[in-house]
Amino acid sequence: MRMVALKTLTIALLGNPNTGKSTLFNALTGLRQHVGNWPGKTVEKAEGFAHLPDGRRARIVDLPGTYALHAESPEERIACEFLLSGEVDAVIIVVDATNLARNLYLVLQALELTDKVVVALNMMDEAKAKGLQVDTRRLSALLGVPVVPMVAVKGEGVTEALQTAMAVAEGVTSTHPVKPRYGLLVETCVQKLLPHIQRVANGQVQKAGRWLALRMLEGDELALSWLAKVDSDVQRMLDECRREAEGFGTSLDLEIARSVHEHAETIARAVIAQTHCPTRHWRIGRWSLSIPDWTEILDNLLTHRWLGIPLTLAIFGGIFWLTAIGANKPSALLEEGISWLIANLRAFADAIGMPWWLKGMLIDGVFLGVGTVFAVMFPPMLLFFVLYAVLEDFGLVPRIAFNLDSLMQKVGSQGKHCLSCMVSYGCNIPGVLATRVIEDPRVRLIAILTVALNPCNGRWGNLLPLSLLLFGKWAPLVLVALIAISFVAVLFGSWLLSRTVLKGETTLFVLELPPYRKPSWRKLLVNTVWERAVQTQYRALLVAAPFCALIWLLSNLPINAPFERTVTGHLVAALHWVGKPLGLDGSMLAACLFALPAKEIALASLAITYGLQRTLDEPTAVLDFLRSHWSPLSAFTFLIFYALYLPCAYTFVVQAKETGHWKWAIFAGFFQLSIAVIFTMAVHILAHAFIALVDL
Repeated sequence: MRMVALKTLTIALLGNPNTGKSTLFNALTGLRQHVGNWPGKTVEKAEGFAHLPDGRRARIVDLPGTYALHAESPEERIACEFLLSGEVDAVIIVVDATNLARNLYLVLQALELTDKVVVALNMMDEAKAKGLQVDTRRLSALLGVPVVPMVAVKGEGVTEALQTAMAVAEGVTSTHPVKPRYGLLVETCVQKLLPHIQRVANGQVQKAGRWLALRMLEGDELALSWLAKVDSDVQRMLDECRREAEGFGTSLDLEIARSVHEHAETIARAVIAQTHCPTRHWRIGRWSLSIPDWTEILDNLLTHRWLGIPLTLAIFGGIFWLTAIGANKPSALLEEGISWLIANLRAFADAIGMPWWLKGMLIDGVFLGVGTVFAVMFPPMLLFFVLYAVLEDFGLVPRIAFNLDSLMQKVGSQGKHCLSCMVSYGCNIPGVLATRVIEDPRVRLIAILTVALNPCNGRWGNLLPLSLLLFGKWAPLVLVALIAISFVAVLFGSWLLSRTVLKGETTLFVLELPPYRKPSWRKLLVNTVWERAVQTQYRALLVAAPFCALIWLLSNLPINAPFERTVTGHLVAALHWVGKPLGLDGSMLAACLFALPAKEIALASLAITYGLQRTLDEPTAVLDFLRSHWSPLSAFTFLIFYALYLPCAYTFVVQAKETGHWKWAIFAGFFQLSIAVIFTMAVHILAHAFIALVDL
């Protein structure tokens, strides 16, 4: 009997942000997934494989979250291009059952693009808790496609959604999708365009002729690029339609959006019934006290005009405190393990007669440097990202961006810029990647160039002990001042860029405030631990390794020479005059230069540049040395410069990839260094002026 290989079908996942699309993707694919970038794009591409009980396999592609199928942002463009590519056998649109009308806007647009659609009605448990009952059968009848109720976080309806999508893809389940009807003006223009589209288009694009005509009427760049260049009559017809709309005192894009919204609202009203009010009542004797929904209570506090920002600062202060306290023990254990490993590697090198220079470069350079970076950086990074992800899943992070939006608007940016800044406190690399949520290319570029002004956990691993060592009981105030100065630097940098090289108007953006939800621990493990912490640490260590070897060579050549005659000694002497206007000496600047591959080695670098040791070993003597040789002012100016001056080396690689050109990464380095110099010099000059005034 001959076995017939079953075709692997491609199922695309589509949906608004915060609808549980990624949760469904993880539930379907488990660890059988690949995360990368779309070809030629910087938006993340996630795909994997799901297996059905009958042995069939499906390729699952998680499309970027989007509110509409236009091409105004990279996410929207990718979704449109992929759905029109001919690769997709069926689409599962994940819909939030608690916000049906808004989600149906995307569904109705998708139904004009493809017939192979299944609606996964997610968060049915939350809808029930809010007293909402959704008639899924009637919804299916009104849309003309299957509707599967689902609670993705609990795994309910997940397999059913995939099985239904497979049946639709194979033609076992037929669909008759509804097509939204528009006003006479729009419909007339669509009918004019369709014959031209059918003539010049082919394949899947031709099948989606009506969707394409509507996007062209809206002025969609992607749709126009497909057809306007190959048919000169198309542009003439579009101009005629727009002039006709202006004659009626309206615009085509407004009429199209209004019609789809009205259709979505009509369907939502027809299928939703309010069974009970979620507001709770407490009865005391004859009196009844109404308690509003807890989401409303939290929002009244967290988005309050006066309380919102203080509560935000308190929450982030708590995260920093937990990160600092919680990471101490794991970091200490890792440092002990690294010390044991290095001691054994040195003994092994001596036993086999390894040349001193090779032993020093590999063990005291690469292994010791990379081990130090890992021990200092990984525990706080992991803890910070887990805590941040809990806030993100809970729904608090968008509210922080909402609170700070008005402030960011004043400096030429927007609230979503703050999201990347918050991630950047964990590590600047994911902070740069987090700018992908910003739709406006100009604002996104501003964010990419400024997020690294926020000191990452690598820098905090040195800022914290140095503050405690040098300022004692005043250390908490010093740390708060450093956080405040870094945020002011971000504001100043954004303001400066928006008025010089990146001039332009800040566009409006959509920022959804999702309901508060219980965090998904599976998502924390897969997305946070693996993608943000482990992969970021791995890439950073790859870049740090050769630099650590170079630092060892610079500090030990010529052989047996006194420190002043080594390459590092000469570098310290040369940098002394550079740092003098900033209140910094050559050893401070050389240590900052050595810490470029990874900020975690700053303390060990200080020990080297002050001539106390020749390797990146644990810096024991440097702490007493700094306490006796640094004044409070020189210590504070160093901390400011170190907090602001430059991110780690791999951040520049990520900036180049995200901006599409190395020139922006180079510009980011010069720009951030200039900001650090300006702030450090300002503190140095103002402090000396204040001291002189007090002496008078």
